Amino acid sequence: MAVSHVWSHGQGGRPEPWTPQTPEGTGFNSCLHRRYVDLACKFGCSSYWMDTPCVPSEASLKNECIKYINDTFGHSKVTLICDRDIMDIDIQDLCVEKLESVLATLLVCDWNLRAWTLLEGMRGRENLHLLCKYNKTTPVIEVLQKIHQCGRIDLSFMALSSQHLIPSYDEKIDLDDVFEDSDGGSEIPPSREKVDFLSIGEAAALLSHRHMTQNLDDVIIWGYLTGDVAFRDAVKLWQSRVGQNISTGSIVSSSPRIKGHKGLSWAPERPTFRYASGDRPSKKAYVASIVASTLEGEILAEGLRARWFFHELAINTDIDLKAQFESFPVTAIELIRRNRSEYAHFALLQVCSFWDRTNPVVYRETEHGPLVVLCASHVPEEGWQWVDVLEWEDSQSLPEFKLQNILLI
Repeated sequence: MAVSHVWSHGQGGRPEPWTPQTPEGTGFNSCLHRRYVDLACKFGCSSYWMDTPCVPSEASLKNECIKYINDTFGHSKVTLICDRDIMDIDIQDLCVEKLESVLATLLVCDWNLRAWTLLEGMRGRENLHLLCKYNKTTPVIEVLQKIHQCGRIDLSFMALSSQHLIPSYDEKIDLDDVFEDSDGGSEIPPSREKVDFLSIGEAAALLSHRHMTQNLDDVIIWGYLTGDVAFRDAVKLWQSRVGQNISTGSIVSSSPRIKGHKGLSWAPERPTFRYASGDRPSKKAYVASIVASTLEGEILAEGLRARWFFHELAINTDIDLKAQFESFPVTAIELIRRNRSEYAHFALLQVCSFWDRTNPVVYRETEHGPLVVLCASHVPEEGWQWVDVLEWEDSQSLPEFKLQNILLI
């Protein structure tokens, strides 16, 4: 049995006693240990695994242990979700209304808002159970089934945002198939093989909404969501994806880009956008988003080749930028001005839908208008460098865009 929990909720501690040499040591609560022994036995398990007592504090041993995180949760008989808000719910005399309360809490609880627990939940989703009050447990899939059949439809819709908690398969399947309950069971047709990993774009979109404590954890988790190899360096992560495709919509965000590596100016350095401690935001941050059915680009050694809505700016070096582009947002003019000494050419990009090749995709996080990518180049025929994303206010007219094949380098 693998236990997935939120550290700040007080579940456990380092097993070693506190000493000046082991400042993280707190000792492990014997009552907590007995609880998980009893729960493991209930599920027919011979042992339980939990990160606080099982992951060593020493850096090299910790890194070695983390290498097996996918196997630990993926091969466990049961993954038990422990969140203090869910553990406050009494599921004795279970009814539909109480199941609705359980699901609503699961969707917004701390456990479902953190990055490591996202990975643990995805790897253990073949048999996820919720720990509730009085050590009672209930399978996540059964909660979803019963609410889908008898509960509030708005909760069923909200649950679609947590499809990473439902067993996955190699083809898109109707939710009615997933929730089929003719015999009171929760099995899904065995002919559909399980899919283990997300695309790099999907993983970035999921992680962009979740919190992590350590600075490099998001890149490590990003690698484990998309494969079995941990990357502490985003450059190596992207280089390992050469030859693969990525949704163009999933890279349009405020995430910092990789610098100093040819062919990767477009590639996010991390899936999240984090302000430094104590910083006050100077501009709005746009998180990565899964834009359904956007055109895909191919990751090449020399860059990202994809089709975008494209407009190259005709810049007259003898005329002031503000006078040339009086209908442009101030942020666009400032970005061009800051990069004008380095680049001679500038262009705007917008994401194109797979289904509609006439209109750009609308980014759902904006308040005032479409989200546009500014890129720059020394020689356009050799490719374009990613500069930044900016929101184009509806009150300011956009230039005309044409669908074009672009190499971002």
